[in-house]
Amino acid sequence: MNGVVCRICGDRCETEAIRFRLKTGAVSIPEIDDALCTGCGACQFGCPVDAVTIRYQAAGARAA
Repeated sequence: MNGVVCRICGDRCETEAIRFRLKTGAVSIPEIDDALCTGCGACQFGCPVDAVTIRYQAAGARAA
């Protein structure tokens, strides 16, 4: 997250795959819903500090 509090990635996501869970006394961390994410890159290209990286997986692969 590069120490930046911003939510532009969530704003740019047309499928609303990025959500921010509120945390008392802490910075909200973005959570990605893999079922909704299309991998379009709108979140990555909208980020002003390059804090977003997209990693593509082979079909049927599971993230570790």
